Amino acid sequence: MCKPGELFSSPLFPGLAIDPAWIEKYPKEVKLVTQFDPRVIVSPSTIDPKLTRKAYALATRIAQHFGNNGMR
Repeated sequence: MCKPGELFSSPLFPGLAIDPAWIEKYPKEVKLVTQFDPRVIVSPSTIDPKLTRKAYALATRIAQHFGNNGMR
């Protein structure tokens, strides 16, 4: 689990890092994001099955965060 001031990143999205403190500083904006239907589509990799498993794991974490099974 990341703490405020630590950047969360994933090799699935190189160059993207999020500081959890941002979420605390902008509750109104975060609430707007949660109003969207967060569905994640995972395309299986024919080259790297490990990448597919990592993508499904990240999609599952996103879906759990939003309280649904937002994967298709």
